[in-house]
Amino acid sequence: MRALQIILGSVFIILIILLILLNLKCEPDVELQEARIQVIDAETRAPIRGATVDIETNDEACREATLVTGRNGKCTFEYSSPENMLISAIAGKDGYEDAEVDSVELAYFEDNMLVIPLRRIEEEEPPVVEPEPADTVPPTPVDTTPPTPPTPPTPPAPTPTPPRNDQQDIIDRARRTGQQGRLKVTLQWQNRNIDVDLHVIEPSGFEIYYSRTSSPSGGQLDIDWRPGNDACRNRPCAENIFWSNPPSGVYTVKLKYFTSDGPTITCNVTVFKGDEPPQVFQNIRLSPEQEKVITRIRVD
Repeated sequence: MRALQIILGSVFIILIILLILLNLKCEPDVELQEARIQVIDAETRAPIRGATVDIETNDEACREATLVTGRNGKCTFEYSSPENMLISAIAGKDGYEDAEVDSVELAYFEDNMLVIPLRRIEEEEPPVVEPEPADTVPPTPVDTTPPTPPTPPTPPAPTPTPPRNDQQDIIDRARRTGQQGRLKVTLQWQNRNIDVDLHVIEPSGFEIYYSRTSSPSGGQLDIDWRPGNDACRNRPCAENIFWSNPPSGVYTVKLKYFTSDGPTITCNVTVFKGDEPPQVFQNIRLSPEQEKVITRIRVD
């Protein structure tokens, strides 16, 4: 009887070990994907080489890392799950102000690439030191030579205008759309037969959109574009929400494709926050009745 109990116990232990090995073998391999970050000059839009980028994500494959941009201003990292992946980044370079991107969703960027503009630090001019007057000033001899007529100044050579890119055009159009404030979110698209709605959820939970165009904190939807509306006939497809003095906290920006049928379209969202460089979320794809969270903005 004692020997039978020992044999049964050994068989039970072997079965448990086999089940553990089978579970380990059946776990699927995680295929890592690659994401890119590019750091550019906010004025010239040229790539910045040697910039340092500190990132934090909610992905198991890359919780945090410090990256350095290459010749094209880009750096890469690997992640495991593209769904609902949030990334925060701080980019810096000698001679530039640091720029921060807080909790944006990587899936809404074209080719999984996040672009961070840096603004160059303006150098202060050294103070002008006035020479001390001499104790004695010798008398100035009188010059009897007739004055020489002044030479007309040579006109300066014209400064070539740098070529503009699509992102700068988006920023300029957004800046001209609607009213301004310390926080301003602008939506733009091209198809005049499609109705896309801009939503922003404030830190208090109040949601501003076409049905509630103003909030108790002072946020206001001042442009609501709708196809077929006479007031929108001669205006570009755009919507705008702004705050003169936004409360502190996190603001969630969403888009809603209101039309029930129609083609897939691309939209652009521009965020203006205080004195920071504008953030552009470009070529966001939307299909009928689809709703997307674009970014979350932290206001201190």
